Amino acid sequence: MEIVGVIGDMREDALNSQPVPYVYVCLLPGGWPDPEYVVRTQGDPRAALPSIRPLVRQLAPQRAVFGLKPLQDALDSTLDQPRLNTRMLSLFALAAVLLASIGLYGLLTLVVIARTRDIGVRLTLGAAPSRIVGELLSGVARLVAAGVCAGLLLIAAADRFLRTLLYGVSPLDPLTLAATILLLAAVAALATLAPTRRAAKIDPLEAIRAD
Repeated sequence: MEIVGVIGDMREDALNSQPVPYVYVCLLPGGWPDPEYVVRTQGDPRAALPSIRPLVRQLAPQRAVFGLKPLQDALDSTLDQPRLNTRMLSLFALAAVLLASIGLYGLLTLVVIARTRDIGVRLTLGAAPSRIVGELLSGVARLVAAGVCAGLLLIAAADRFLRTLLYGVSPLDPLTLAATILLLAAVAALATLAPTRRAAKIDPLEAIRAD
């Protein structure tokens, strides 16, 4: 057999499959029952569909054309499962962020309520409200940093599995991870806004009188 060309590894079955070495050979007459023809057209390929069947009939009268599909549709069909996986992962991620923000808001609210008397005493002794708020925010920052570190470790551990679900982006893509961290930081800041404002507006005398 004569080698007529060498190309790079191919993604033969789907766009999200791993590239592997592949060999293309000319089929012998009758060597395959259902060949696939690739037709290059100019302009809209759907406009050329009526003229494709007569051409195939001229080339191989014994062959029947069972279906016609533009190349872009064939490529898009290989991404249906990755797109579904991406939508499901995005939905679960959104739910996780929402639950985390609600939990963070509730946790800080409880902290402010539990420390109302302590905050009142410190304000009476001259502590600035901004310092109280800063301490609360630093606690939130530590929680978010610990969560981000744990998340990065889990992503690194599940890197091989996540690559089978994603297409066109790496699980450890720096821009994606940076955008995600900024989003989590923004959500955490919004969740802490109301509790910290409440802590800053505590009346020292009323807080001291509280049980």
